[in-house]
Amino acid sequence: MTASLGDELVMPAFATAHSHAFQRGMRGMAQRPLQPGDDFWSWRGQMYAASNAITPESIYEVSRRVYRDLRQAGVMTVGEGHDVHHQPVGTPYDDRTVLSDVMIHAARDLGDGLGPIAELRAAGARIVWGIDSHVFCDPFEEMRSLETHARLRVKKRVTFENVRHTLAIALWLEASVGTARSIGFEDAGAELCFDVSAPFFEGVGVAHLVDALVFSGAAGRVPMTVRTTQSQAEA
Repeated sequence: MTASLGDELVMPAFATAHSHAFQRGMRGMAQRPLQPGDDFWSWRGQMYAASNAITPESIYEVSRRVYRDLRQAGVMTVGEGHDVHHQPVGTPYDDRTVLSDVMIHAARDLGDGLGPIAELRAAGARIVWGIDSHVFCDPFEEMRSLETHARLRVKKRVTFENVRHTLAIALWLEASVGTARSIGFEDAGAELCFDVSAPFFEGVGVAHLVDALVFSGAAGRVPMTVRTTQSQAEA
C-alpha cells in the first residue's frame, strides 16, 4: 500500500466515484440566494440553465479544466455521472453519444450532506467519495471529512476503527482503491510520490508520514509526482 523509496513516500492515486463535469462551469455562480427563502430547488434551476446551454464545444472545454484539476490534485480515476445528452433546444444530436465522446476525449487529452458514516461502515457498507459538482477540487479534504464530520455527529474522537490499518491508511484506501473498485477498476491507475524532504514533512516521524498527509495535506501543498502503474499502462 505504501513504500519508502529514499526521500519519497509512495501512495496509490485517488479515485472519485461521483462527478458532474459540466457543473464546473457554475463555479462561484450558485452561492447566493436568488430570493428570500431560497432552497435547493433554486440551485437546481440554475443547474438546469447551465445544462441547457451546453454544446459539444463548451462541454469539451469545461471537461478539460475538470480533468486537469483532478489530475493535478492526484485523482486519476473518475466515475462521471454524465447526464447531459441533447442539444440546447432539447432534441437529440444526430450522433447520440457526441457529448460523452468529447468528454472522454478531453480526459485523454490531459456530496449533499453527511450520512451516518460510522454506522454504515459498521454494517459493512463500502464508503467511497465523489467530487460531484467541482465547486472545489481537493481529495485530501474530501477524504478526511468522512472522519472529521462523523466525529462531530457521534461525538467520538475516532469513528473509523479499522483493525488492519491505521486510521490514515484506511481513509486513503477508501479514497483510492476502494473508490476505484466501486466504479469497476482494480485500482486508481497510478501512484502518487511525495517528497518527504519537503518543508511540509519537517518534524514528522517516518511512522506518521501518512497521518500528516491525510489530516494536514491539501491539493498543491505537498510536492507530488504521478507515476503510472502497470494496470494503467496496459489499459
